[in-house]
Amino acid sequence: MIMNPYLHFDGQCEAAFQFYEQCLGGKIEAMMPFAGSPAEKQAPPGWGKKILHARLKLGDHVMMGSDAMPDHYHKPSGFSLSLGIQGTAEAE
Repeated sequence: MIMNPYLHFDGQCEAAFQFYEQCLGGKIEAMMPFAGSPAEKQAPPGWGKKILHARLKLGDHVMMGSDAMPDHYHKPSGFSLSLGIQGTAEAE
């Protein structure tokens, strides 16, 4: 079994995934905006550039995420993410 975390954002998904890509050494494999997707008509006005689905490859692992529409977003209130680091050099 493989578990992939899926994160919901309040409009900051693209910036967050770019940050994770840089800091964690991953590779963004997908960054699909609402514009041009089947969900485009359901998105609020001005949400065309917000992210419907993002996928970041981190070695053998995957993290996914999206911008939750305003009426569906709930501020996180209790989760953690543990990173296994193989020493000081990798952590730095």
